[in-house]
Amino acid sequence: MYREFLNARSPMRLLEKGLHGGLGRGNLGLILAGHGVGKSSVLVGVALDELLRGESVLHIGIDTTVAHIRTFYDTLFDELATSSHLEDGAQVRADIERIRRIRSYTQEQFNAAKLREALKIESDTNGRPVMVIVDGYDLETAGAGEIADIRSLAGEADAEIWLGAASAEEQVDKVPASLAGIEDSLSVILA
Repeated sequence: MYREFLNARSPMRLLEKGLHGGLGRGNLGLILAGHGVGKSSVLVGVALDELLRGESVLHIGIDTTVAHIRTFYDTLFDELATSSHLEDGAQVRADIERIRRIRSYTQEQFNAAKLREALKIESDTNGRPVMVIVDGYDLETAGAGEIADIRSLAGEADAEIWLGAASAEEQVDKVPASLAGIEDSLSVILA
């Protein structure tokens, strides 16, 4: 199967349809779920879809290693390539690796200013990413100003930014109190 056909059949097309075209550049989305539910896998799937379209992605892991994040990508890509009988999987993997960047920060190190700095470095050295994944984001310590800054940065960078954050509950039935005052900065909340 060819990469273009695979991309056209991606489950992401259903998400885009449900979101009336997807998150879109300049917007901030949040994936919220309990610990161990699969936020990282979903975020890597979203990023892989963009990478298969030939678009660059910056993936930031908070309190995790670059090697751990790379393993997520390798595992999901291998499953996708095998199940879809992807032709020339090694070349597609190499193409993806050229346009994917991974960075890791501790919770204490990461904030909107660090994200702005990382985007500038990437833009200056490797080209501007059109999607940014921030996995392991702590909503409890972020605050409305920080979320608004990240939303503004999405617009400035003309990039889609997805945050992955853990909720106290495994299943999220309603918008948690921790999002009070910041939901206006979020274009999409997937729980």
